[in-house]
Parts: sequence; C-alpha cells; structure tokens
Amino acid sequence: MRRFSGIAILILGIILFSCKSKMMITDASDNFSEAIENPVSLQREIVNNNIFDTTVTLKNFKINYSYKKTSHNLYGAAKIIQDSAILVSLRAPLGIEISRVLFKPREVLVLDRRGNRYLVGDYTYLKNRFGLDLNFNLVYSLLVGNFPSGYQFFKRRKPFKSDDSLKTPDSLYVGDFFHSVKENYKFQLWVHSSLIRPERFLFYKKRNFKEFSVQYFDYVEYSKYYLPGKLHIEGGSKNEKYKIEIDYRKIELSSDKQISFNVPSKFKKIHLK
Repeated sequence: MRRFSGIAILILGIILFSCKSKMMITDASDNFSEAIENPVSLQREIVNNNIFDTTVTLKNFKINYSYKKTSHNLYGAAKIIQDSAILVSLRAPLGIEISRVLFKPREVLVLDRRGNRYLVGDYTYLKNRFGLDLNFNLVYSLLVGNFPSGYQFFKRRKPFKSDDSLKTPDSLYVGDFFHSVKENYKFQLWVHSSLIRPERFLFYKKRNFKEFSVQYFDYVEYSKYYLPGKLHIEGGSKNEKYKIEIDYRKIELSSDKQISFNVPSKFKKIHLK
C-alpha cells in the first residue's frame, strides 16, 4: 500500500493535471477553411469551443502509469470546478482510497491515507520537484481539453516529429503558442479539424527539448460540449520517460461547486518546500 501511495503522489505531481457541459461547438464547415489560413482566427474558434462555467465530475476513471519497465494501475474520481478547485480521489486496484488531492488556484493539498499525513505545497514545489512548470489554469485546461488562457500565437513552423502511430486521421497542426506574461512553456498545438478541439499539446521550453505532451482521443458530445474520453500523457528525459494513460469512464456535468475535503485530526501537517 505504501508503494501505491507514493506512486499516486508522483503521478499527481507529474500531471497535476474530461466530461459533459454547456458550450456550443462552432460549425467546422464554412468557417474552418477560412480560419485555417489565419492561425489567430483559428485560435479564437478553438477558445470559443472551450468548456466553461460548468462543474465536471469524473465518476470513475482509470490511470495506467508506465515508467521504464514498470507499470501500475490506479482508479479514481474527480470534481473539476473552473477557477476554483480540482478535487481528486485516487484508489488502489482493490478499491481502497490511498490519497485525496485538492488543487486550488495557489496551493495543492494532499491527504496521504497510508502515511497519516496532510501535505501542503504550491506549484513552485511541483516545478522544483518534478521539473514541470504548472499552474492551476494549465492543470484545469489540460484535464478538460481547453485552450489555456494567457497564451498567444507565436508562429507556424515545422512541427516537432510526433508519433504517427497515434496520430488521428483529422489531426491538424495549428502552430506554436507562448505565454504573454509568464515564462511557462511554449507549446505546439494540433486540433481535430472536424471538431476544432485540441488533439495534442506538445509543451517545450527549448526548441529541441520536449517537456511533455498531452493527446486527446474519443471525443464525445455532452450537452453540446465535446469532451475527450481518453488522455495520453508522455514526458521525462530520453532515458527516463514516463507514460500516463487516463480513461474517463463516466462523466457528469452540473452547476454544483461544493467541495468536501476534511483533514482527520490525527494527520500530521507537512509543508512541502
């Protein structure tokens, strides 16, 4: 059980990182051919199809985490509230909750059930510990397949070489984007041309160093929103790559913004630095 607890925290640190909702998908027929000639216009179309002002509840998902020659399965549930909170419960294969994690705009709280610990950290800790420069907005956006706020079109250039075996038939390279204020990552973006929804984000800081990628599969329409059914996440150094596959099995949308995160009195509070 201790092994699974450690793996759970590692996975959450790596991803920190979809669902049924209420936005209209833009018709991809008449406007698409015109938008593709103008990446900034196409970006607006993608943002218009973002999920917003809706609570996404993942009732049951499965995570497969592979690192080097080892592989582990975890199960869980999540409640994702825009601009507010992301609550994740992770379970071992036998169904026992091993950790509960609450992502807030400025901090991350972790209940370690096995270790009777209550961990408090921020996104700086995740950057220092795992090398991933994440924030709440980016975590939220990657989970639901949104175009993250604050990013602007940079240029169109030859995209990084990608794994063609995973490429979907309607995948279209849009361009490179950068954050207008913070350093963070640049990313290359591909979309599903039939939906104008993200197909892949490939994050990098230097041209020849790919930090991590997130790819989306099996989009399904929920209340006029299109949300991915599966995520594939890859990252790490050349010799220490990891792969995370997340299968969203049951999704619900609502206006409920209540979060339950109670810390048992016997848990020891630890500040992560």
